[in-house]
Amino acid sequence: MRVNSFVLSCWLAACSGTVLGQDWKPQRVVGLDYPAIARGTALEGIVVVKCRLDGEGKVTAAEVRLESKSNRTLESLRNAAIENAKKWRFMKTPESGTKESEALLRYQFKLSGITRSTPRQEFAFEYPDTVTIVSEIPCLDHAPCSEEELKRHRERRNSLPIP
Repeated sequence: MRVNSFVLSCWLAACSGTVLGQDWKPQRVVGLDYPAIARGTALEGIVVVKCRLDGEGKVTAAEVRLESKSNRTLESLRNAAIENAKKWRFMKTPESGTKESEALLRYQFKLSGITRSTPRQEFAFEYPDTVTIVSEIPCLDHAPCSEEELKRHRERRNSLPIP
């Protein structure tokens, strides 16, 4: 895994406000890699995950609330977002109670460029709730190797009926 988990506790603790108007804000943000299957098939998409939190801010459950169907989001993107969200930790704000609560995280998976070497990846967290994962596409025998081929590949993929 190129991007291991990292903690933004100090920076996040200094931020004011709440996650999407909720009573919790991120305390531990955990990075993730672009799923290899999705990257190899040039899949992109947005997945919104609802996190159920206990009274201490630990994620007790996570489920997909919304995903971008037009980009043919596959199970690999959904699973990566859910598994990543379960590793996060949230902290109470002054408005927080001690009861269970919820927080939403928006994961945006993007592909940018093609490489014949190891794909470069970036992970970014934009306070309060957006995670962006960007990766280059590896150029393999079965994958598109130019921007024009990539464009044609995406058009063919998006024209297929959604099951």
